[in-house]
Amino acid sequence: MFGELSIQFPRRIFSTLTLMLMASVLLASSARGQSSGGMPPGIKLKPAAGEQIEVLFLGDWRPGQVVDVSRNEVMADFEFGASTQRRTFPLHETRYPWQAKVISPVYNWKDKSGQFSVKAAVLDNDRDANTVTLYRLDTNAEITVPIDKLSEVDQRRLEKILGNAPLKITPPPPVEVFRTGTLSMSAGWQTETNLGGVSADPPTVEVAVPSGGAVFPKLDFWDNLLSVYPIGSSAGWMAAATGSGSGHGKDDFPGRLVWATIADGKVRKVQSIPHGEILVAVDPASQKVLTVGSSDDSKSTLCVWSASPKTDKAKPIVRWISHKDSWSGNPFAEFVGPNLVIHRWGDSQYVVWDIEAKTAVYEVKQESFFDAPPVISPGKRYLALPEDKAVRLINAADGMTLATLPIEGGRTSAVAFDARGENLAVLTNNQLAIWQLGSSSEPSRYNASSVGSPFGQKLAWVDETSLLVDGKTLFDLDRELPIWNYTPAFAEVVRGSGFREVTKVASGRFCYGVQLRERDFQAFVIGAVELPGDGVRDTIARVDRDKLWTLEAGSNVMIETNCGSYNAAARSGLEAAARACGWIVQPSATIVIKAEMGRSKQQTVTYEQIGGGQSQSVTVAPYYSNVVVMDGDTRLWSTGTSSGGAPSFMWVKKDESIQSRVRETEKPDPEFFQRVEFPGKILHPRYQGGFGTSTYGKRGLIAQPLSDLPMLP
Repeated sequence: MFGELSIQFPRRIFSTLTLMLMASVLLASSARGQSSGGMPPGIKLKPAAGEQIEVLFLGDWRPGQVVDVSRNEVMADFEFGASTQRRTFPLHETRYPWQAKVISPVYNWKDKSGQFSVKAAVLDNDRDANTVTLYRLDTNAEITVPIDKLSEVDQRRLEKILGNAPLKITPPPPVEVFRTGTLSMSAGWQTETNLGGVSADPPTVEVAVPSGGAVFPKLDFWDNLLSVYPIGSSAGWMAAATGSGSGHGKDDFPGRLVWATIADGKVRKVQSIPHGEILVAVDPASQKVLTVGSSDDSKSTLCVWSASPKTDKAKPIVRWISHKDSWSGNPFAEFVGPNLVIHRWGDSQYVVWDIEAKTAVYEVKQESFFDAPPVISPGKRYLALPEDKAVRLINAADGMTLATLPIEGGRTSAVAFDARGENLAVLTNNQLAIWQLGSSSEPSRYNASSVGSPFGQKLAWVDETSLLVDGKTLFDLDRELPIWNYTPAFAEVVRGSGFREVTKVASGRFCYGVQLRERDFQAFVIGAVELPGDGVRDTIARVDRDKLWTLEAGSNVMIETNCGSYNAAARSGLEAAARACGWIVQPSATIVIKAEMGRSKQQTVTYEQIGGGQSQSVTVAPYYSNVVVMDGDTRLWSTGTSSGGAPSFMWVKKDESIQSRVRETEKPDPEFFQRVEFPGKILHPRYQGGFGTSTYGKRGLIAQPLSDLPMLP
């Protein structure tokens, strides 16, 4: 269950929800009053003839000049279209330009002695500095004063104003351009093929999340839950980002950074994020967050903010352009140190920025067709880069390649560090390998053909013996099987779109968000549930594993080849691999092993000299070799390789043609079929998603085992 966040809310949680929703109505009303020109009770303001004001016309505030004032009406001239218009407006549809920035009416503010007073409206406050910024009518200037210097009455009034005020948009800082002249590729091509020289990297702040949840209101039709970030401690700190996203032009609607403790269901702090800035990373150790946005000329920007539950506001530190001509729009970005940020800035390219030195440190070129995203170790010392033929472990601070780990069973689709930074899981088409940091031993390898894929996936450790694949399938290392599947309640759970990531796994908990939609209110719930869920382990323990397989020792298979002149070599290799599993090759078998060779579509790749200089473009058409095991129209297992592609970098002599070097590698790989190893058993397609499904939503996890599971007596 979702702890106390079942739809049948306990009285305490329901009361909290009611109060928060009432607050959201007050906030929305306050915001509407401010945008429409209405002012709460205070010193009455009435413009005089000749003054510059703003008038509300056709839903927008427009500059104007007062012509005449009569009772509660104002006649004003204003520009609309290509001409000057003159109209009479109700007083509440007029305002001075400074009123657009304030969050209160004008009051007489007095100090504790009562000897000094000033007519002013509240512009802003800084709780961290315990100050308030006022707009003075007599001087038309802003002043900042300590809150404790105000009279007791005015301090109470200020507290009420701040409590009912809508979030004030914190503007991002000006865009800067960081230096890239010294940008170089990550170094260290002669590297180890094991992790014996790479020590474990535990987190600086341990992420420990209890089960529970917290509720906060949805403030607007365009208000969306964009992401959740489990942080830790026994209180269960979590952060959530909301906003309209960058796709809607409602510039006056800020995003929110919500800090909550899910153990007691309390929202502790709410901070604003500018419209169009999308939160992509939270670093509790340095108390910084990272957003991605765009400049006025539509170039990708990154912005680092100082933000935590201890601060009243998210305060901008630096904003800069992180853009390359080949930028593909994927805004992957993450902290790799207190002052280092990695960002995807081109096709298969990543750059690491130093935000203090304001310079690019190094660039990483990823050799991956499907561009599976890199992952950062818990202590942020290492960057694990999944590639088609290996996984590179890179020192995050300087880009030095520490190890190049060989893979088996196809391309790398996902990698994941465990919570202690001691193990690295590598998933390919057919295999899950577990490498131990600090050990020169070979990894433990598991048959993962039922969950593997050549495409980029997500991978997360749940505990020491299980991992969640692509956010939906729980894979058990001891059983070497997918054991359970997880799916969101369609109308409740907030799901990602595009790059958005709204689910996380931390300390054995599945963290996600829910949108509550009732007749009179709407709200978001963020929280965590324990995996695998009630009753799941008992069900799994009673499954008869001997009855789960489509292919095992003694099964009949047929071999088909479509490899041209290499047909005989392909058949020979596959027959040997099948016999090694105990399979029987027969021409009439219903299960078919299909082999295929061919050449991919020609593509053009441009190489640039490291450090700047000349560039050369080459054309390349890699060869491929594939094997797939089919049962009718159902794919049971597959693997493949490619050869002759363009490497991400190469050493060439002066005046040497890169095209000629590439041509040397453009050769087919028929020996691949001699290297193929089939798993001894292949799971029946019925069980490739696990032995049941749990639906997650506002009632937590609702488990439903498969109806036809073979069970032990």
